[in-house]
Amino acid sequence: MQSRSHPEVWALGDCASIPTPDGHFYPALAQHAIREARQLARNLAAVLSGRPPAPFVFHSLGTMASLGHTRAVAQVFRFRLTGFPAWWLRRTYYLLQMPRWDRRLRIVLDWTVALFFRPDITKVDITT
Repeated sequence: MQSRSHPEVWALGDCASIPTPDGHFYPALAQHAIREARQLARNLAAVLSGRPPAPFVFHSLGTMASLGHTRAVAQVFRFRLTGFPAWWLRRTYYLLQMPRWDRRLRIVLDWTVALFFRPDITKVDITT
């Protein structure tokens, strides 16, 4: 996570190309960025105390993608899900990642209202 050309620069998440042990690069996913941040903090502390930084190594827990209203795909560990179960898993996971229960409650209320109304599609056309 430390730049080779500028050792005083560190990067993680979307702005970093961090190599995997097999020579590929980690994807720009939140699950990787969260773990990268923890390792980067440990590496900064190590460098500031005169120790060498440790490489980042992480194995993906899975991938989820929404395909629209109540449809999604997910691969969690070795299990693959599609359709409503994948959509529900994805929503539940992201809901549990939100801090504080009051925010989670607001999100659940918003999602519940959205089930009963069509999406609000608005187009703003600004011509100069």
